Amino acid sequence: MDDCSLHISDVRAGDEDRYFFRFVKGDFKYSYLVTQPLVDVTELTEQPVLRVPEVLLSGQLVNVTCQAPGTCSGTPPQITWTGGFDYTARNVLVTLVNGSVSYSSVLSFTPAPGDDGKELVCTVTYPAVVGVFTRRAVRLHVGCGLSQEPVYRIQVPSRVTAQQGLCVLLPCNFTANFESSGVPYKYWFLSDDDRDTSPAVATTDPGRALREPGGRIRLVGDAPDDCSLHISDVRAGDRDRYVFHFVKGDFKYSYVVTQPLVDVTELTEQPVLGVPEVLLSGQLVDVTCQAPGTCSGTPPQITWTGGFDYTARNVSVALANGSVSYSSVLSFTPAPGDDGKELVCTVTYPAVVGVFTRRAVRLHVGCGLCQEPVYRIQVPSRVTAQQGLCVLLPCNFTANFESSGVPYKYWFKDDDGDTSPAVATTDPDRALREPGGRIRLVGDAPDDCSLHISDLRAVDRDRYFFHFVKGDFKYSYVVTQPLVDVTELTEQPVLGVPEVLLSGQLVNVTCQAPGTCSGTPPQITWTGGFDYTARNVSVALANGSVSYSSVLSFTPAPGDDGKELVCTVTYPAMVGVFTRRAVRLHVGSGFPLILVVALVAGGSLVLVGAGAAVAWRVRKGRQGSRDITRAGRCQGTRDGQVSYSSGQPESTAPSHRQLCFRMPV
Repeated sequence: MDDCSLHISDVRAGDEDRYFFRFVKGDFKYSYLVTQPLVDVTELTEQPVLRVPEVLLSGQLVNVTCQAPGTCSGTPPQITWTGGFDYTARNVLVTLVNGSVSYSSVLSFTPAPGDDGKELVCTVTYPAVVGVFTRRAVRLHVGCGLSQEPVYRIQVPSRVTAQQGLCVLLPCNFTANFESSGVPYKYWFLSDDDRDTSPAVATTDPGRALREPGGRIRLVGDAPDDCSLHISDVRAGDRDRYVFHFVKGDFKYSYVVTQPLVDVTELTEQPVLGVPEVLLSGQLVDVTCQAPGTCSGTPPQITWTGGFDYTARNVSVALANGSVSYSSVLSFTPAPGDDGKELVCTVTYPAVVGVFTRRAVRLHVGCGLCQEPVYRIQVPSRVTAQQGLCVLLPCNFTANFESSGVPYKYWFKDDDGDTSPAVATTDPDRALREPGGRIRLVGDAPDDCSLHISDLRAVDRDRYFFHFVKGDFKYSYVVTQPLVDVTELTEQPVLGVPEVLLSGQLVNVTCQAPGTCSGTPPQITWTGGFDYTARNVSVALANGSVSYSSVLSFTPAPGDDGKELVCTVTYPAMVGVFTRRAVRLHVGSGFPLILVVALVAGGSLVLVGAGAAVAWRVRKGRQGSRDITRAGRCQGTRDGQVSYSSGQPESTAPSHRQLCFRMPV
């Protein structure tokens, strides 16, 4: 009786929508508008499930099944096979206990030796929705059906990922007919290669041609069951699926069921820089830059830039697993003028054209003959906020506060130099990237470096560093550069709407904008198709931020039932940035007040209570040793009626009557 579950078969794009439930029984009716579930429809990506033996035996009948995605009771899917050999197929449907149906197709055929390596494809089409289908393919391996073959297995990752210019190891072990006579040879091919005639990717067979001679791609590992593959100087063309093949005398086997993917991505890994946080003027220092990856292929080229005199030497360390770690050590003597300079290490991979990576750091050069204080900064490594809103980057620091002179605080972006305009500063003579105070330092304490950004926009996403100056003293906190991450505006307004509005009664509805920012006030607008007045409300909070709301006042009518009320918040400082929230209104009867009246002996009327639902209890005098009492409840209903229920009286009194009636308001 209370089950309102909904089932949709043959789902199509037009089914995507929000739905609401409605119930009617006689004169009673109710729409459950507050909760409106979303049915989200996506493209069909699920593939059929194929059940194929890993090895088919030549000359022996085999059954292969293809199960369609989903267990639905709608229009049956059409299941077809392609593969280039003779077969028979039958459709199978199984009715499940919940009333849904599972659809499959069983393919029966007798494989021949010539079917080895063929592709078998199962395609499932859903005729009730035009153009919707899915498929799955598998390559067959047909073995000898008259001999006792060993179990052929391969252990290899289904996927390995490497970045361009680096290297990758595909670890692999296998089982095969090692007892067969003859010399064993191992081969790796690309997925679509003809394993009889195509050049191999890598092989131990000296008589087999290679796609790329030179050893960039090679088999590693001396054990008979080791099929590990190593690729150096990885490039985009290496991205493919690979197949292992084994031959020993007359025996040969292709492990086509498992075809690992070598995935190649752009080079994003950066060098590792070893730089002291503070360099001492006049004292020799060694700085290291370690190249990404530990590869035995073409050595990378490591170069330095920074605008000062230095010497550099390359260091290569051979590791126990045969790979090599490449580094460069930079030696120089910093001078006071090097403070704030940018030191850059660039690693180039010459075997792959155009592939390089770099890392930069700003140097802080301190006094080499004096005792300096410890320079620390406490700031989050990352803060995230949405476009149009605001963000606070809380920050405290230590510095040489005892130095003479006026203290000035600065925030710069990651790539800024000594002469760049500041993002924010307390120095009135320093140019700003953006005047106007949208980005500003907040907090009056000497050690407070907190940064506040209002009206956030996408270009604010960057790394920032803090800089402090007092007289001749200056220090850049470049080691810690917090990231301000800016995302799209997804937060919605908060709507305060009664679940049921009463027809004819004035109501106030509130819409609170996301965020509590002190920047440009947002614009809050309403749409709904009825007469209303609205006023904006701003509340200044204790921390200096502001909460913005709008209060909508209107008198609902019966015709407003089911209308959609929408609050839209627009952030005018950012073009095209807005958010909204909608709710459907439910308008009920406008006569909700019920008076509960007790008519007691002597004709006097006593008001016991009032409301949409009132429970009451009356006691009048005593009769013997007992109270004369009466209890009851009046309840208003949505169809405008009044119901009355009475509790069990403790004592009856003939002259004691109760009345429930509705009083218009």
